[in-house]
Order: sequence, then structure tokens, then C-alpha cells
Amino acid sequence: MDAAGMRGMRTTILAGLLFALGAVAASAAPIAPEDLFKLTLLSNAAISPDGNYVLVEASKMNGPKNTYDRSIELVDVASGRLTHNVTKHLGDGDYAWMPDGKSFVFVRTVEKAKPQLYRYTLGTGAVAKLTNVKDGVSGPVVSHAGDRIALTVTENDPAHDAYIDFSKAGFTPKESQRKTDIHLIDQLFFEANGQG
Repeated sequence: MDAAGMRGMRTTILAGLLFALGAVAASAAPIAPEDLFKLTLLSNAAISPDGNYVLVEASKMNGPKNTYDRSIELVDVASGRLTHNVTKHLGDGDYAWMPDGKSFVFVRTVEKAKPQLYRYTLGTGAVAKLTNVKDGVSGPVVSHAGDRIALTVTENDPAHDAYIDFSKAGFTPKESQRKTDIHLIDQLFFEANGQG
């Protein structure tokens, strides 16, 4: 994308933010906690390698489910056209462009399943599942050549025997009390919290 295009995109984004802030400031009632359920939060903008598109994650609070509904929005830079929920599935996010700019990989979260990696192709709208990892994946990073994708996989240790000597405690434990998710940490681990 050339310098004029970048200035135009910055101007458009700035104008949108000023409009949104002006609307909030002009409102007669102060913002209440309940208003948070009406907001759509945008994050994680990713410009395609050719500069033609921008991916943005849109998140909105879902009160009844006590979670966020998130979707991937696609912006055509030249026309300004927005394709809402481009992958047609709430729960998609955590994306990375392929080097050719014709597709991107993303993480899909499905209820009662672990998140997996998928690929979306712009020209056809095709979605293909790429992984089936038991504990799920996150944080895809595509190599410059596009032939490899690094992922974060978090393993959860199975529940182990409780640390309680039940004979000394003076009772027989229920089945649910025999195992625990309490872990004794005797070594510190680095946290996977992004690229840098």
C-alpha cells in the first residue's frame, strides 16, 4: 500500500473514531454498565501482504451465555466495503494472512470442542479445517514462505490423586474427592503471551 493509501486509511479510521466518540459525548444519559452489552469492540487489525484487505476481529458481549461473540470482519481497502462475519461463524478469530494474500488461517471455537485451525480462501469463500489437535490450538503464525504454520498448544495435566491422607482425616472420600486439580508448582514456566 502506498503512502497516500495509508494516509487515507488512517483518516478514515480517525474520522470513524471521532464520530463514535462524538455520539457518546452528545448522549444525554451517562454511560451505564448495561451499555457495555451494546458495544462491538474491534481489535487485532491485520493488513494483507498485498495491502488490499484488512481483517478485524469484532467482539460483542453475550450476557445470557456469559461470553463474547466474536467474528472476523473483512475490509476491502480500495472500496471501503466491509464483509461482516466473513467466515459465517461466531467464535472465529486469532487469524494470520497467508503470504499470497489470497487466504488466511484462523482459529475456530465451537461449543463443547477444542479450538482448531482453519483456512479461508477469499476467491471462493471456502473454509477448510487444518488441524485436529486434542487440546486445541491458538496463536497461528505463518512462515514467510507460507509452507509452515506455528501454533500454540496448551496441554492440561489430568487430575491426580488428592494430597489428603483420608485415613488420618477420619472419613472415606466420595469418588469426586479422590482426584484433585490442585497442582504443586515447583518450577516456573514462561507464559505464551504473543509474538514479542
